[in-house]
Amino acid sequence: IGSPTQYVTNWDDKDKLTIFENVASIYAAYDELVSQYPYYFRRNVDLGMDASGTYPIRHYTLGMITPSVTADREGKKTNQWDDLKFPRKRILLNCNIHGYGEKWCCYGAYLTCKEILESTEPWAVFIKNNFILEIIPEPNPWGYDNKTTTNVNGKNLNRTYLSDVQAENQCIINLIQDLIPKGLCGIIDYHNTGDSTPGYFVAKPSYKRWNYYAVLAAQIEAICHESFKVLSPNSERNFFHLWDATGNHGQLHHYADTVDLLGCTFEVGSTYYNNGAILSKMIGINLIIAFGTYEGE
Repeated sequence: IGSPTQYVTNWDDKDKLTIFENVASIYAAYDELVSQYPYYFRRNVDLGMDASGTYPIRHYTLGMITPSVTADREGKKTNQWDDLKFPRKRILLNCNIHGYGEKWCCYGAYLTCKEILESTEPWAVFIKNNFILEIIPEPNPWGYDNKTTTNVNGKNLNRTYLSDVQAENQCIINLIQDLIPKGLCGIIDYHNTGDSTPGYFVAKPSYKRWNYYAVLAAQIEAICHESFKVLSPNSERNFFHLWDATGNHGQLHHYADTVDLLGCTFEVGSTYYNNGAILSKMIGINLIIAFGTYEGE
């Protein structure tokens, strides 16, 4: 998928699967990564409050922190590797807009960050040193804690990016607008379905990107199929199909299209024999590499 090395999961996490009990446990897990990997992972100022006014929308950044170096022989200190001078591509990970209703993708998104930070494999070093990941670990915290897919106003937040914009949507939109001049190239939206539904990849691209998305979806389908054979050798389950999201339904990939960014939603079955979170991690990592290396057509 346009990367130096393709990432294929080895199912190391399959015996450790869990879900986050509440939003506090989500944030605690991410804060632990900040403590463990301070050179690559950091917490930013909160994006704002959700519609209930009781939960902050957290924002983390994954990527090598550029060091200051001396600019001349007199020892004048400047940051010669400032991202405004040499911008790295940024990719936004929006990790579970549907709250507790899609809790497995929330855990899968966390595993995405954790595996990138922990690994010293070439694919992980490539991501950490060449891209900046902007992460919203739970954009619908009220929905997560209250075990529902909607926000406090009963709104499906994946339909309100273009109209009836909610506080949660506005936090995400404000971040996107702030990051566009800083090199934002794409948005990946983590979701999960029920187990009876095969995974799918949905986007509303311009015509010039459609072939790219189609090839990408086919490659990810092949990766999922081959990897799942490790767990279930006799399974013929189909994982991925590409859905052309015609119309403007107010989803995040529709908003991405309005500001000329790569944007997609991907969904996998919620457990797939209790391994949906691992598939979510695997798909997320491959999408990061693909979006980060996309050069246009």
